[in-house]
Amino acid sequence: MENGRSTNVAGQSKSARQSTDQVTRRVPRSSFEAKQITHSAYERLRDPRTPSAEQRELEAFQRDVSANIPIPPGATQIPDYP
Repeated sequence: MENGRSTNVAGQSKSARQSTDQVTRRVPRSSFEAKQITHSAYERLRDPRTPSAEQRELEAFQRDVSANIPIPPGATQIPDYP
Protein backbone atom coordinates (compact mmCIF):
# COMPACT_ATOMS: atom_id res chain seq x y z
CA MET A 1 0.00 0.00 0.00
CA GLU A 2 1.45 3.34 -1.04
CA ASN A 3 0.04 6.73 -0.03
CA GLY A 4 -3.00 4.92 1.39
CA ARG A 5 -3.78 3.29 -1.97
CA SER A 6 -3.25 -0.28 -3.08
CA THR A 7 -0.69 -0.77 -5.80
CA ASN A 8 -0.68 -3.60 -8.30
CA VAL A 9 2.21 -5.59 -9.67
CA ALA A 10 0.03 -8.48 -10.81
CA GLY A 11 1.54 -11.79 -11.77
CA GLN A 12 5.12 -11.16 -10.69
CA SER A 13 5.44 -12.81 -7.28
CA LYS A 14 3.49 -14.24 -4.36
CA SER A 15 3.34 -10.81 -2.73
CA ALA A 16 2.26 -9.31 -6.05
CA ARG A 17 -0.57 -11.85 -6.32
CA GLN A 18 -1.63 -10.97 -2.78
CA SER A 19 -1.63 -7.31 -3.82
CA THR A 20 -3.76 -8.26 -6.84
CA ASP A 21 -6.23 -10.04 -4.55
CA GLN A 22 -6.51 -6.91 -2.41
CA VAL A 23 -7.07 -4.67 -5.42
CA THR A 24 -9.77 -6.84 -7.00
CA ARG A 25 -11.81 -6.53 -3.80
CA ARG A 26 -11.57 -2.74 -4.09
CA VAL A 27 -14.19 -1.04 -6.27
CA PRO A 28 -12.66 1.50 -8.66
CA ARG A 29 -14.40 4.87 -8.52
CA SER A 30 -13.78 5.57 -12.21
CA SER A 31 -12.48 4.06 -15.41
CA PHE A 32 -9.30 6.13 -14.94
CA GLU A 33 -8.72 4.56 -11.54
CA ALA A 34 -9.30 1.10 -13.05
CA LYS A 35 -6.73 1.93 -15.73
CA GLN A 36 -4.24 2.92 -13.05
CA ILE A 37 -4.89 -0.26 -11.06
CA THR A 38 -4.45 -2.54 -14.08
CA HIS A 39 -1.59 -0.77 -15.85
CA SER A 40 1.18 -3.12 -14.69
CA ALA A 41 -0.94 -6.08 -15.86
CA TYR A 42 -1.27 -4.36 -19.25
CA GLU A 43 2.51 -3.95 -19.44
CA ARG A 44 3.08 -7.64 -18.62
CA LEU A 45 0.51 -8.66 -21.27
CA ARG A 46 2.37 -6.68 -23.93
CA ASP A 47 5.61 -8.49 -23.13
CA PRO A 48 5.95 -11.46 -25.52
CA ARG A 49 7.98 -13.31 -22.86
CA THR A 50 5.01 -13.46 -20.46
CA PRO A 51 3.92 -17.13 -20.16
CA SER A 52 0.42 -18.07 -21.37
CA ALA A 53 -0.77 -19.08 -17.90
CA GLU A 54 0.26 -15.70 -16.50
CA GLN A 55 -1.42 -13.94 -19.45
CA ARG A 56 -4.70 -15.67 -18.59
CA GLU A 57 -4.38 -14.58 -14.94
CA LEU A 58 -3.61 -11.00 -15.94
CA GLU A 59 -6.54 -10.87 -18.36
CA ALA A 60 -8.87 -12.21 -15.65
CA PHE A 61 -7.53 -9.58 -13.25
CA GLN A 62 -8.24 -6.81 -15.77
CA ARG A 63 -11.77 -8.15 -16.36
CA ASP A 64 -12.46 -8.32 -12.61
CA VAL A 65 -11.35 -4.74 -12.03
CA SER A 66 -13.24 -3.45 -15.09
CA ALA A 67 -16.42 -5.25 -14.05
CA ASN A 68 -16.48 -3.15 -10.88
CA ILE A 69 -16.40 0.25 -12.58
CA PRO A 70 -19.65 2.03 -11.74
CA ILE A 71 -21.87 2.76 -14.74
CA PRO A 72 -22.54 6.52 -14.92
CA PRO A 73 -26.15 7.64 -14.50
CA GLY A 74 -27.97 7.68 -17.85
CA ALA A 75 -25.32 5.58 -19.65
CA THR A 76 -27.72 2.69 -20.18
CA GLN A 77 -30.07 5.04 -22.09
CA ILE A 78 -27.41 5.65 -24.75
CA PRO A 79 -28.37 3.84 -27.98
CA ASP A 80 -26.14 0.81 -28.60
CA TYR A 81 -24.80 0.83 -25.02
CA PRO A 82 -23.62 -2.77 -24.38
